[in-house]
Amino acid sequence: AVVSTQSGHYGRDPNEYQLGVEGTDVIERFVSDDGKLHSKRIIVSSWKIPTFMKIFFSDPRAYAVEYSIVDPKAKTLTLSSQNINAEWFFLMREKVVYSAADDETTQLQHEAR
Repeated sequence: AVVSTQSGHYGRDPNEYQLGVEGTDVIERFVSDDGKLHSKRIIVSSWKIPTFMKIFFSDPRAYAVEYSIVDPKAKTLTLSSQNINAEWFFLMREKVVYSAADDETTQLQHEAR
């Protein structure tokens, strides 16, 4: 269950259901000595900014960085992300952990600040 979740995650953006996501780029990927796959991606999305707020933003796109760790031994996928532009206006941090509840079920923990 976690393997299919991991495959789905890395191939999900952009897609027909999240039209705001314009693209993703992997900027770093490596396997650590303990066998975990570490990735760092940049995600670019379109913002729907109200007209009166456009004077505050020079770019109508949102940029976020996402860090992920796939741990094949623990059968987990941990994602941490945060916006990297408009931090002066708002800061969004998100953490999601997918883990195997059993061979057929994936469990999800989600935290956003």
